[in-house]
Amino acid sequence: MRQLNKNSVIIVSFYSIATIPLLKPNISSISVIVFILLNLLFSSFKRNNNLAIQKKYVVLSIPFLLFFLYELLSKSYNLKIILLNLPFLIFPLVFLYKPKYINPKVIDNTIKIFQISVLVQCFIYLIVFLKKNNIRELLNISKENIPFFREYVTSNYLIEMHPTYFSSFLLFSITFSLFKFKSNIVFNLLNLIISLFFIMLFSSRIILLILLLTLTIYLSVQISKSRKKVIKFFGLFLVITVIFIFNTDVVKNRFKEVMSQFNKPISGNYYNSTNTRIAIYKCNIQLTKELPFFGYGNALQNKLDDCYAKNYDSIFYKVNIFNTHNYYFYILLYGGWFFLILFLVYFYYIFTTLKNNMMHVVFFFQVLMINLTENYLSRHYGLFLFCFFITIFIYVNLNERNPEFREI
Repeated sequence: MRQLNKNSVIIVSFYSIATIPLLKPNISSISVIVFILLNLLFSSFKRNNNLAIQKKYVVLSIPFLLFFLYELLSKSYNLKIILLNLPFLIFPLVFLYKPKYINPKVIDNTIKIFQISVLVQCFIYLIVFLKKNNIRELLNISKENIPFFREYVTSNYLIEMHPTYFSSFLLFSITFSLFKFKSNIVFNLLNLIISLFFIMLFSSRIILLILLLTLTIYLSVQISKSRKKVIKFFGLFLVITVIFIFNTDVVKNRFKEVMSQFNKPISGNYYNSTNTRIAIYKCNIQLTKELPFFGYGNALQNKLDDCYAKNYDSIFYKVNIFNTHNYYFYILLYGGWFFLILFLVYFYYIFTTLKNNMMHVVFFFQVLMINLTENYLSRHYGLFLFCFFITIFIYVNLNERNPEFREI
């Protein structure tokens, strides 16, 4: 009984990691530290003696080693970057010395807890909004063509989280409900409806496009399996979703801006989310042409700001910090071509491990696509969640011969 209680405490601490949508970055980091300390205290870690599996988890820690060695050898040593990238090391280590109680039920519950946390955060945002605004203002657009709900809750909630990052949580939660729909039809259906509504309210363009692609992929998978009832239901669901979401002003105006502002460069105080992105990508390309062999390192942001200053008669880059807004450009410009190649090998390695599970593959490629417009893995929420779930999914795939794991 005593051992059972110890394991229960550790399992709860493991579940707490999945509540990241509700936590500040420092609190979510503490949840991992508590989990590890409890395991060390109760000696629940057991090293996996399978050499092939050990190598797989070591490969997963390569990104951390890259950042660590780069910062260690550079003249502008930056501890902040090393600490930020610790999840690349921590989560693979946790599963290398795998806790014996992490079984299919625990993993399944972990996914559900993440989904519930996302839903709770949605309703917290809604309460924050409705305390000062009318429900009819939910679909309003601000003067800067930003969804009013998104702008308001981002500015007025205690925990600061970039809207695209929370939208990505909604996207992942939707994906899990799609591929695990039969496991709990009522919960998954409600989660799909609520999450889709809030994705519309936040209206992150890249997330909406990935959502549309995800729904299409899911329907294609069902067609390939000739599941007629599922095909009819989700085919209709897809059509209704596309018509409803993409026909609202809050979404239409976001995409109209891209078309109307694409060729209108920044000038003075005239800038928006579209032409600033264009300015950023042009500077990314320009810096690539002048790239040193080992990249710009910690001088990268200064180089970008210099490029903005030289090419645009505007102080837009002084109002906010504009990084590369593309993780692949960030890796390239930070560490050079060799650094980027090693990262691409790392991503390819993950794909080869996950390729037999469609839900895992879809999650992985969703993150890769978000990286096209965001430095998703260089912010706590993006990197933390990616490393957590990718390591879990790799753990599941390494146990794929066990029938219990096949449904996860």
